[in-house]
Formats: sequence, C-alpha cells, structure tokens
Amino acid sequence: MKEDPLEELLSECYICFEPCSQQSKCNCKTYVHKKCLEDYLIKSGSDHCNVCLYKFPEPKKLQCTYYRSFGVSLFKCFVI
Repeated sequence: MKEDPLEELLSECYICFEPCSQQSKCNCKTYVHKKCLEDYLIKSGSDHCNVCLYKFPEPKKLQCTYYRSFGVSLFKCFVI
C-alpha cells in the first residue's frame, strides 16, 4: 500500500515545527526546511545532524581578490 501523499505535506520541520515537505539529505531523512537547517548550523557552529549525527560536508567558499586600476574596479573570485 502506498503512503498517503497528504501525510508528507503534513509533516513538521523538526527545527521550527511548521509544516514541511522537504526531507533532510542526511541518514535519518527527517523533515526540515533547508533554511532552518542552514540557520541552525550557522548559529550553533555544529557540522552534523543532531538527530542521526551525520556530518554534513563543508560548504563551498569563495576567495575573492579586489583589483583597482585606472579607475576600473574588478573582483576576481574562485571557489575553494
């Protein structure tokens, strides 16, 4: 028997407890809004899921250099 599609829509984000249809990318597949998870990880300084302890990969960062020559400004950025 298939799961009821409405059940997914009625699931709650485990961080904000609001309705959520997005499952986390970690092992536990709990329901969590991407923004809630990002905010939680930034504010807590954590690098893992607090439900299943899956360690999230480090986010990609930009390294930028600013150049100014002859009145022209230029940014040169690389993903590191």
